[in-house]
Amino acid sequence: MKILFVAPYYKPYLGGIERVIEQMSLRFQSLYGAQTYVLTTKWSFPRVYQPKWAKQEIIEGNHIYRLNSFPGVAPSVFQVPLVWFSPVEIKKYLESVKPDVIQLMSDRWFWTNYWIIFWAKRMKIPVSFALTFHSLTKLQRWLIPLNMYLTNTCDAVEVVTNLEKQKVQSTYKTQPDLIKFIPWGITKPLPTTRKLPHMGTEVTILCVGRISEHKGQLWLAQRYQQANFTHNTHLVLVGGIEDEKYKERISKLTFSGDKRLTITGEVSEDALFEYYNSSDIFALYPEYEAFGLVFLEALSRGIPVASHNVGTLSEVLSAGSMLAKAYDSSEVVSNIETLVNDPYKRKTLGTRGKTYVLEHFTWEKTVEQFMQLYTSLL
Repeated sequence: MKILFVAPYYKPYLGGIERVIEQMSLRFQSLYGAQTYVLTTKWSFPRVYQPKWAKQEIIEGNHIYRLNSFPGVAPSVFQVPLVWFSPVEIKKYLESVKPDVIQLMSDRWFWTNYWIIFWAKRMKIPVSFALTFHSLTKLQRWLIPLNMYLTNTCDAVEVVTNLEKQKVQSTYKTQPDLIKFIPWGITKPLPTTRKLPHMGTEVTILCVGRISEHKGQLWLAQRYQQANFTHNTHLVLVGGIEDEKYKERISKLTFSGDKRLTITGEVSEDALFEYYNSSDIFALYPEYEAFGLVFLEALSRGIPVASHNVGTLSEVLSAGSMLAKAYDSSEVVSNIETLVNDPYKRKTLGTRGKTYVLEHFTWEKTVEQFMQLYTSLL
């Protein structure tokens, strides 16, 4: 089977959706002998044009093809590049690859999604749509009629939570029989006791996500600043720098002698897993979260999570976590203090979270459900 993923960004850039494609592709290849392809762009997040990236290459068995685009600068008002991608080039690419099934991965790349569905219908190729739904601001509501059309024209729509299913139905009026519930998985951690040597002996609070207002690292650092601990602590912010000015605001915060803060910038996947292994608590307070792979990756290693109730987190983080009301500063500070100051609480929550995640979220289970769906569409 030939499976084509369609996403506005892919490697070398590696964010949440890109990791989903990576992990699903590896298992489609190894478990089912499938050939996997990725139709993407020469852009990295957030809207940075990369003219030196290869037009075509193979990365970890994935056949990558990057569409031409014009111009080389995109408006900063939207998550994906609002630039021209040729419908003719899309058609020629589909004719050359002849995929058995197409998997759309972003509800924001509406222009390419439209032409993919347009040509696929004429070529009799089934199209599956993993929305990764995010709530729309007033300025983004023009997307509603576009995605209403796309979700009701493709052959299946996947959602990762029950809340997302409700949002898709209420926002895009998607036909219920098209919607399939398939949660993402996580990469099972390898047994290890190794810790990064520079992390010290403090209680380490890890936060993973691109450094941006949307992910809320400044807000977390300010709550960390307010908290009172009985142990020395280290807040480590791991992620690519989306906004330098935002990073500078974090860096200018001052802390008492028993606290320290490190901003690592972007790290490799191997280094990221080492940071997980070296941490005691995971904390992240985003504006919205459609699923939250990083939370589950932390829990899978027995690391308790501190966050707040936004998006789908109350559904996804049903064990091993302390969720405050959204942006409730006093409750957030109290939760972080509890996790730092109470090792027994940390251990108990972490153990429960690990058991929960490893039972319910595996890529093998995810890919099996997608393969069953694809087979039914052929």
